[in-house]
Amino acid sequence: PEIVRHGETGFVFSPVDPGEGLTHLPDLIADPALRNQMGQKARLHYSSDFGVDPMVTNYSAFWRSLV
Repeated sequence: PEIVRHGETGFVFSPVDPGEGLTHLPDLIADPALRNQMGQKARLHYSSDFGVDPMVTNYSAFWRSLV
């Protein structure tokens, strides 16, 4: 859930209820623009929050906080 923003970059659902996730599949199949938009937003979200630069910044801040 910290990587996927429900309805924006993908869909979050319980792994014990895959049927819940399947409810979104028809929308994704029918709407190429939605797939593209979610994919672009997911790439931006990942790059800005989980890419190398933010990772280095966050780790540096963490280690500095211990000193």
